[in-house]
Amino acid sequence: MSEYKDNEIVGLLPPRKNIGLFLLTTMLLIAGTGISLSIIINTYYKLSAQWSLGLLAALVIFFSITNFRVIKGSFIGAKVLKYYAITLVVICLPALLLQSTNAALIFCFIDILILFAAIYLLSGKKYAAFVQYQRDFFTDIQEAKEAVENELGRKSN
Repeated sequence: MSEYKDNEIVGLLPPRKNIGLFLLTTMLLIAGTGISLSIIINTYYKLSAQWSLGLLAALVIFFSITNFRVIKGSFIGAKVLKYYAITLVVICLPALLLQSTNAALIFCFIDILILFAAIYLLSGKKYAAFVQYQRDFFTDIQEAKEAVENELGRKSN
């Protein structure tokens, strides 16, 4: 492990709390996406199974790419995930009024709570610290690669 600014120890992995927070946020967003999609499909549209699966696949691909960008240290990716969760909440809020059974109402309410929890975590300082750690980590790797390439270029000449 190497020393970092302000005597902060930097290792290969970010602090465990930040990893746990990232994983919790990811799981909340995955659950929120699945539940929201089922609410959207059953409340607003009556789609066939093929269209439902296609829509789910598209959302999963979008979410995975954006989440991967967050892992690489992208603050824009984190903001996109936050707005993605806000969009799902805005779409599912009117569904609360359209539910005919108590079970569907509870299901919808749980989805909105999950998404609000994800938005809260995405807005927190610990999540931003995780993204910053990842950004610094990959910047350090890039600098090390450039230094090695420069050194190898000098030796070959």
